[in-house]
Amino acid sequence: MPTLHEDAGGNLMWHGVYEWGDLDAAFAEADKIVKIDELHFHRFNSTPLECDGALVEYNRGIGQWTIHTNNQFPVSPRSWMGPRCGRGSTSSGS
Repeated sequence: MPTLHEDAGGNLMWHGVYEWGDLDAAFAEADKIVKIDELHFHRFNSTPLECDGALVEYNRGIGQWTIHTNNQFPVSPRSWMGPRCGRGSTSSGS
């Protein structure tokens, strides 16, 4: 995929892996381990079916970034995009 804006350095805004401790140690220390072959999550569960995405617009005239995103935590994308857009993670604006 071609880079959309050369001065941004690339199209990837954020990439990460969430890790919460030592899984093997947690299993070793557990009193009981429950194994389930298959889980079904209803679509109204807190587990979304859609992926997160964002569209970012930059207004050069006023120097403002606007982030349109489909998730329910609007402050996080601002924190992720701030450094990528040449601003700190606590930058103000939309």
